[in-house]
Amino acid sequence: MAETTATQKFRKATIVPIRHVFWQLNLTQPIQVAPDLSFEDAKGWLKPELFDVWRDMVSKRERDDLARIRFALVHSFESTGHMGREEAASDDLTFRAFLCLQLIKPTKSNYQRIQVKFLNEKDLDVVSFGHEGVWPNVPDAESINNVDLDDIIRLRILWPSFQDVVLNGPENIRRAIRHFNVGYSELRDPIVQIVTWTMGIESLFANEDKQLSREELTTRIDQAVGLDTDIYESSPMREYIGTQPFKVKDLFDDLQLLRNRFVHGQWIPPEWKTRVGRTGLSSEAVFYADVLREAASFILRRGIINYLQKQSQNDTRK
Repeated sequence: MAETTATQKFRKATIVPIRHVFWQLNLTQPIQVAPDLSFEDAKGWLKPELFDVWRDMVSKRERDDLARIRFALVHSFESTGHMGREEAASDDLTFRAFLCLQLIKPTKSNYQRIQVKFLNEKDLDVVSFGHEGVWPNVPDAESINNVDLDDIIRLRILWPSFQDVVLNGPENIRRAIRHFNVGYSELRDPIVQIVTWTMGIESLFANEDKQLSREELTTRIDQAVGLDTDIYESSPMREYIGTQPFKVKDLFDDLQLLRNRFVHGQWIPPEWKTRVGRTGLSSEAVFYADVLREAASFILRRGIINYLQKQSQNDTRK
């Protein structure tokens, strides 16, 4: 009887560039988010020549851009084949990690993955490549966000709960996360974004199959987000806005009104069309309807994060 030979396994990784990172961040060693998932200094990894066989698919500008990548999420795995189940599973996992990081700190980055095979300790070969999508249509207040070390530490804390919720969690929470992602990554129209994100808010706080009253929804937002919370409390845009607070309780009713008008075929109230909401970059005016769009994003994100934090605390107590 012929002896069976063990199938050779190759050491591989899925690399997800994180482009908008605080410029002073300096990593002396990788940060482990999970046993096989890390945030790493990836400078010099993706050299332009690695994409020579992909020349028809990857422009010189894109190759040069990848070569300038400073940091990345990296999922390490082993695989016996060229492209198969392990590669697809790694792609799914890194997308979820990227999505969780976007919940924590939304930036102008969109998901992109490069899968590589390690030839030895230093050399690697690109075996699969995906183009970065069009920049997500982030609200103005999030356009200057950069990921910092605290965000990565928070990702490490929330990651187990996020994984569990996405794979096995309540349907309404998964819908809320899906609405969050669709609003950022697939919608270019800010009007449709507002509708989608407010759908996410109501999904997040849904009570089984019953529609919540305005009072019930407001109470649940207060418990999870805080009606007195300033939507720009941790935004770098605060430097340009000044000290004027923009509290959830002062914006939510108008956000609901705006959503209802859009859903029923109406437009922005005439008196809001020229109403300035706040000061933006370079002292330009940001209109009130755009502030409400930022409020929709903030309430949805903060509500999901609050849910994940509670799940994480419950897991810690077990």
